Amino acid sequence: MDKMERASRSSEDKLGALYRLGQELILLRDEHQIAAAVLEIAEEVMDFQDSDFFLVDKARRELYVAARRGGLEQARALRLPLEGERGITVVAARTGQPVCVPDVRDDPRYVDTGFAAVSELAVPVQIEGQVLGVINVESRQPDAYTPADAQLLATLASQAALALKNAYLYAQEHRRAEELAAVNQVARHIGASLDLRETLDGIVEAAAELVPCVLAEISLWDEEQQMLTLQALRCEPERAFPIGETYSPGEGYTGWVVRNKQPLLVPDVDTCQDIQPDLLPGELAFKAYVGLPLLAGDDLIGTLVLIHNQVGVFGEEDLQLLESLAGQAAVAIRNAQLFEEVERNARRLATLNAVAAVINQPLPLQEMIDQAIAKVIEVMETDAGGVRLYDQATGDLVIASFQGLEPEDIQRIRRLNLGEGFAAQLAQFREPLVVRDLKQVPQLADIADYGFGTHVYVPVMVKGKTVGVLGVITRRTREFASEELDLLTAIGHQIGVAVENTRLRQQALDAERLAAVGRVATSVAHDLRSPLGGITRSAEFL
Repeated sequence: MDKMERASRSSEDKLGALYRLGQELILLRDEHQIAAAVLEIAEEVMDFQDSDFFLVDKARRELYVAARRGGLEQARALRLPLEGERGITVVAARTGQPVCVPDVRDDPRYVDTGFAAVSELAVPVQIEGQVLGVINVESRQPDAYTPADAQLLATLASQAALALKNAYLYAQEHRRAEELAAVNQVARHIGASLDLRETLDGIVEAAAELVPCVLAEISLWDEEQQMLTLQALRCEPERAFPIGETYSPGEGYTGWVVRNKQPLLVPDVDTCQDIQPDLLPGELAFKAYVGLPLLAGDDLIGTLVLIHNQVGVFGEEDLQLLESLAGQAAVAIRNAQLFEEVERNARRLATLNAVAAVINQPLPLQEMIDQAIAKVIEVMETDAGGVRLYDQATGDLVIASFQGLEPEDIQRIRRLNLGEGFAAQLAQFREPLVVRDLKQVPQLADIADYGFGTHVYVPVMVKGKTVGVLGVITRRTREFASEELDLLTAIGHQIGVAVENTRLRQQALDAERLAAVGRVATSVAHDLRSPLGGITRSAEFL
């Protein structure tokens, strides 16, 4: 066989090997299997003693070994920073051009992994201008690689790039299908519950599972107050900002989401100059942010926010996934809110009926008010409450019933002298009065000493005249909805009816007593009149 025939046979063998590689790569979906298959064929068609197939780790900006052929197993753990100055493979990855070094002993970029290499050839694996990795071969012979070898390795790299691209697309679509299936499963789960707390917690847990983060939270929007209230939180490590705390959306990322009703993705906080993050008390600084509005139609009902302490962990795919979740989550939240509102209205009506039933019973006033206050505290979900009535003799507001403190503590705050300022205001008010911070009212300082924060007063009225006040107290600062104030006002009027009914019953009892005395007096007078008449006539006769 002459030299030309051997060269022809060698070319045919190489083409056959490349064809087998193409057929094999079509079936592979794992990047490590693709890398191993390419190096196996490379060993058939090229002369080298050591080879590595590096892949790009985008998140860490590094090259890592996906497959290798040679005797140095410790080189499998090799990682090369793409921003570093070491590594001939790094140069190929950064420039997107093959790099051939005839003698690495004279090249400061060479990274010694223990193999006594002399010459090295590195070819980038790239497609559509994107470098996915690098194929690197080494030889103990100087100047071992020719332009033909570089061309052959580039052909292998092209096949590998196409196979990797297909594998990535397949993995992406497969992951997308799994994520959408997970979203649908989560949606069915959270949609099956009409408990608002359970729904919110389920959404936060689902968001954190679908898109890994260090914090996921849901805040609900109060259009009237223009405030957000933190309602669900998953955080590692835990932070001090409490559930139920109300805060302004601010001018930062979440404020932008609220104002624009649009999602916001910030992969790197340091590069976002137009908007700066607002950190809440106890909130940890973060590097990446994604926030979504929770919309029911055009109405904003809340926000879903995820943050991370690493740059670049959130991408467009994560945003699309969260948007799918947010749309279904908003429906579930709205349904739970409507169900909760129906239940709340039912409880309020039941409370009004219960209070009315108590008032219509012939019970002592004290017992009626005690039962009414117990029901009010239960339905309003407050920590304490009571009724003060005016003392006609002194003009003071005196506790008629109070629950939430010990008897000796109630005695300390039993009387409230009207005087001036706030107490005088109570004597004249006709609408609900909310004191958000008891410490700001000197006359209520004694009550604040027991750890109470917000106090709500409504008038107890009889025939348009205020005869006392009904109040409920919470230990933490809280906003009361207009519906809650309306309910409290209605109960105040009912207690006023009870006070008036008690007064009328007392008047009727007093009148009955006077009538009884009159009847007795008339009977006695009649019984005495006959004998007295005889005595009178006898006396006149004598």
